[in-house]
Formats: sequence, C-alpha cells, structure tokens
Amino acid sequence: MKALSKSFANFIGFMRDVSDLIEIHDLLISKRKIKAAAEPVRRRGRNLDVLRRAGIILLVTAWETHIEDVVRSEFSARLKVAIGPTDIEPLFNSIGNAWLEEKQGNNRVLKVTDLHSWAGEGWKKMLLDKFESDLKKFHSPNSENVKSLCKRYLNENDISRHWTWSGIPSTEICLKLDKLIERRGELVHRAESSLFEASSHVRIDEVKAAKDLIFNLVQRTQECLGLH
Repeated sequence: MKALSKSFANFIGFMRDVSDLIEIHDLLISKRKIKAAAEPVRRRGRNLDVLRRAGIILLVTAWETHIEDVVRSEFSARLKVAIGPTDIEPLFNSIGNAWLEEKQGNNRVLKVTDLHSWAGEGWKKMLLDKFESDLKKFHSPNSENVKSLCKRYLNENDISRHWTWSGIPSTEICLKLDKLIERRGELVHRAESSLFEASSHVRIDEVKAAKDLIFNLVQRTQECLGLH
C-alpha cells in the first residue's frame, strides 16, 4: 500500500478535526433536546454557533494549506531535476521578464553585475525566492487564485476543469468554492460586536456541505497532478 503524501496526510488531519467538531456539535444538540424535554423551564444553553463557525474556518484553512503544500512540493521537485531554464521555460521566462521590468523601472540602466544572481545554479534560487514571495501573498484560495498559482508554477493551464463530480460542472464547483471563501472572510473579519447578527450564524448542514466540497476538491486536485 502506497504511503500518503505529507500534504495529503496533513489534510486528512484537518478533516478529522472538522469531523470531531461536527460530532461534538451533534452530541451537544442531542443532549440539549433531552434536557429540553425533561425541563419545563427552558434555560439558555451553550452557544454552539462557535463550533459551526470554527468548522468553516478550519475547512478553508485545510484547503489553503493543502494547495500551498502541493504546489511547493511539486514545483520544488520539478525545479530540482531541471538541468537548465529551457526545461521549465514558460516559468523561467515569466519570472525573468518580471525581474527585468522591476530592475529597469524608473529608467534604471541594467548592469552586468545585476545578472550575477542568475549565473550557474543561481537561476533556481531566483525562481524559488519568487515562488516563496508569491506564496506569502496567497491568502484567499478562491478558484481564480488557485488556477493562477498552478498555471504559473505547475504549468497547469486550468486546474479547475478537473473539479467536477456527481454530474456537477466545474463552473458550478468554482462558484461554490468562491462562496465558501467569502463566507470564511465574513466570519474571520467581522467585528466581535456583530458576530451575533443573523448573517454570522452558521448552520451545521452548511459545515457538512463545505466539508464534502473541500474533500472532493482535494481529491480531484490530487488526481489531476498524479498524486495519491
């Protein structure tokens, strides 16, 4: 049996945490119903919405982390075996042109010494540095940002075309993902004073649907890249 990749093993760990949250939530709901039937006077119970909000936030974090881990692993492996820039020419040209534009900004004249960092194996370090810089800015793993990252560093023109299952087209899956990312943003950035507004409440079926969405997205992405 083939061992799980580190990135997928980490993702499974996230999913177990979400499953635990759902199980705890459902258990507390059951206990609340039993108490409600036994007690004529209704008492205020715990705010279980915190578990549901945590589930949404954790799921998006799992997706974001998995994409970062997979792209880093695959890009690093491809760069390692590349003998020269022509082996990954589209990426090399893209980053090289961006570097030239930055160096020649404000009518600055490019000097020979500016090219020292690209000499020998230096070009690999330049590409890795640019990759890590781009990854630090990768805070919203919506469909467009994931497609852009994979296109640039994995030469995958449109990874989202693989995101389809149960007869649902990839365009609809992308919309579901984008709505989930927006939902996470609402929950994370909303001020504490407005956390109890109706729009901030999360239903447990919303968490369960998001869990299924993220799990299927990761599976299709793994299959697309030949990972298991």
